[in-house]
Amino acid sequence: MGRDRKPLIGIHNGKKMEDYVRDSKTLWKESFFSHTKILRACAFVSVPKTSPTVFPMSLCDSRTGDSVALGCLAQGFFPEPVTLSWNYNGSEGTVRSYPAMLSGNTYLQTSVLDLPANQCPEAYKCRAEHYNTSVDANVPCPVPPRPCDCPSGVHVSLSGPSLESLLLGIGANLTCTLSGIKNSNGATFTWVHDTAQASTLRPIQGAPEQDSNGKYRVSSVLEICTEEWLRGDTFSCTVSHSEIETTTKTIYKPKGTWEWGRISGEQRNGGGSKWKELICLV
Repeated sequence: MGRDRKPLIGIHNGKKMEDYVRDSKTLWKESFFSHTKILRACAFVSVPKTSPTVFPMSLCDSRTGDSVALGCLAQGFFPEPVTLSWNYNGSEGTVRSYPAMLSGNTYLQTSVLDLPANQCPEAYKCRAEHYNTSVDANVPCPVPPRPCDCPSGVHVSLSGPSLESLLLGIGANLTCTLSGIKNSNGATFTWVHDTAQASTLRPIQGAPEQDSNGKYRVSSVLEICTEEWLRGDTFSCTVSHSEIETTTKTIYKPKGTWEWGRISGEQRNGGGSKWKELICLV
């Protein structure tokens, strides 16, 4: 009665009792995670087949030089795949198709058509084909920026962020360009942001470039935050040069146009996980 009891260690088929306990815990964990994966799979498969909704993607200034970019977004479809195509028959255009992204229980996918500006008269049609259904959306061509009334073919233009930079989330740049000048020296650019001090802006002015007519073009690039562009902040660029009168251009994202969104998702591959992020215009 008064002696200390020693822990009971049983041996059966060459195994100790604690080995059976440890093996039981391992089997319980494997069973638990196996059933969890099955439940997740069942919840995912239970989503009904859904056709996509197609939206055009456009910017007020998506022309870059002699080219334009048109965007198309297919959203809310399940399951994969969806095929995005354009009714463009030219040979100089290129299509960039981005992979489908899981958002909640449905997918979304984007496609971008790059083509020469002179081949974009009014609009192009983007078609999303999903199993036995197809949905179309007309994507209007961007309106070229209106040049200033400058003498001797001198022009000042101010363009907004490119479609690709917003899609990829690599920042937003505003470009103010003075073109058609004979003297490549003496161009000055002054930027104003309606919600920031001028001293906090850090524009970068490029070197003058000569065109085929012997005239020069000078540009100033201001890098801004994507959020500043999306909320409709106003930016102004004032250009001074000896060959023109001082000219001010203003740009902002018009209210009521398409909004940019950020969608994140997890892609599992071989037991590991990798997060991917997609910036798209909804």
